[in-house]
Amino acid sequence: MRKLAFLLLLLCPGVLLAQAAEVELKNGTFQLGADGLPIDWKAYPPPNGSGTIFEAAPDGGLVIIDADKANGVGAGQWITVDPGYKYRGVLETTGGTGGVFFSLTFTTKIPSKAGQMRQCQVGEVQKWVEAGETGVIEGITPLEATKAWLWIYSPTAAKTDARVVIKSVKVEDLGAVPAEQVPAAVAAPEKK
Repeated sequence: MRKLAFLLLLLCPGVLLAQAAEVELKNGTFQLGADGLPIDWKAYPPPNGSGTIFEAAPDGGLVIIDADKANGVGAGQWITVDPGYKYRGVLETTGGTGGVFFSLTFTTKIPSKAGQMRQCQVGEVQKWVEAGETGVIEGITPLEATKAWLWIYSPTAAKTDARVVIKSVKVEDLGAVPAEQVPAAVAAPEKK
């Protein structure tokens, strides 16, 4: 059905009106497991237990604490995306200090190792979200994209000491876009 909708939009732009549909995301309110990590989320990089920590927020959600001058901390999850579709991510934070990066990285596949993501990355949208704000990102998947890495990341305390209370996150599928709006795949920048 999605492919038919995409073809109709390519042939007859404006025929279909995009309606947001929530993308299936596991544990969008960050309930912590017995190991202290958000259930169904991958810690990347994981907390080290001293300068970088995940805690349960008193009213639900996740507190990311980053006072480490050398290491960041984050949590991510893979979602399936459709090429040529627009997606919106919404990260709700309710307080704290500092901030986090919120991003969707579009890839051609799930890499076997997190460090290999740049090899299959074809696009990305990212935003810095201050504690207490709601961050919204929107991006259109390149035709080569089939997966997206949803990532919340505190880079290091060298940027800012962070204690960010994250209430929830969600991703919405806004539907197919006209072919002329679909971006070409962009290779990840080379590390220097």
